[in-house]
This record gives sequence, C-alpha cells and structure tokens, in this order.
Amino acid sequence: PYGVRVGESGALRDLYAQEGLRRNGKDVPMTYFVHQTTQALMEVTDVDEMEALVAKDKARRPDFARWLDTRALTDFKVSDLAAYEPDSFGGKAYAYFSAQPGFELNFINRALVPDTDFKYLKKQRLLAHDLEHMLTGFGPNAVGEQALIACNIKSYYRYFSPELVSGMILMSGFLLSTVLMKTHLHYPALMDEMMNGVGRGMDMGDGLRQPLFVTDWH
Repeated sequence: PYGVRVGESGALRDLYAQEGLRRNGKDVPMTYFVHQTTQALMEVTDVDEMEALVAKDKARRPDFARWLDTRALTDFKVSDLAAYEPDSFGGKAYAYFSAQPGFELNFINRALVPDTDFKYLKKQRLLAHDLEHMLTGFGPNAVGEQALIACNIKSYYRYFSPELVSGMILMSGFLLSTVLMKTHLHYPALMDEMMNGVGRGMDMGDGLRQPLFVTDWH
C-alpha cells in the first residue's frame, strides 16, 4: 500500500496470522493485540508520504480542506456533554458515556499532537469512533464493530483517493479480514450474522455523502 511498508515487518506478519487463526478467550480477549498491531503499523508507515497524499485530496476536495483547516477535535470530556438537551445527540451521548465510569473519548493516541493534516486526521478518526457507533446504531460488539468498519471502508473509498485510504486505514482492513477468518474457523454459528452486519455496513457506507469522521461533531 502507498505510505505503508507492510512487507518489511515480520511482527505484522506474525500478528496477522495470530489474529486470523486464534480463538478468543479470557486469557487472550478479542482486543488483546490491538495495541501491538497499532505500534507495528506506525513503525512501517511513511508519514511524509501520507502527508503528501492528504494534501492531494485536500486540493481536490474543498469540503475536506475546510474540515481539515477547522481542526475541530472531538476531545469532549463526559462533563462537557452535560449541557446538551436530553433528547439531542449530545444529551444521548452524555447519558451513554456517563454510565461508564472512567470513560474518555481521547484514550487512544492521547499524546499525539495534531499539528499536521495527517496527524489531525489520524487523531480525529479515533476520537469519533464511539460517536459513530451511536449514530449508526452498530453496537460495540463483535458484529457491530465489523459493520462499522465495513461502513467506513466503503464510504472512504467513495470519497478519498484509493492511495490515501490504503495507507490511512490499514488497521481497519487488518481487523475486518482477521475477524472474518477467525469467525469462519472457530465460530461458524455466528458467521451468517457477521456477514449480515458487514452487508448492512456496506449499504450504509454507500449512502453516505461523506465519511462519518469528516464532521464537526460540536
């Protein structure tokens, strides 16, 4: 892929095989290797090339350029949402997040300073993840996670250049493909619903005017 030297990483090959072939369990839960995989992907990503790809799409998409230049980070604290009306999206987000002690949106890439377009894009995509679950109705469970990934992948490829998407969301492709393989091998009773979820996500992604994260959530 553009911007990512995947073939140079033995760690990524091991992680991909591990995640696609293993079972989930209490000793090794579903998300156990996410941090290691994220770190391995960062090590092989050519940040300068990704910045250049973002710049190309920024030049051809004025709406994307406006969103990038606004730098509206969704770094809400739960207390920030308390002011919204109960029936509003902000109010519903407050009710949901306040019921989870210690919850914070900014728990991944907390130290990442969004001082370039690519860094902002990377940070904001993760900050918006839980809000995307609420907006789409795809729950934070095995099927819902893959449905949201499928929705996002479909909308990204319709909106951005394929070269940018290829390097931008390699983690999404990693997760979707390994979870499908793992389900196929070890949890066949869930496979029909998993594929239904992926199908619903793809349909939703086809209907979006722009990717969900390209939003000023404020």
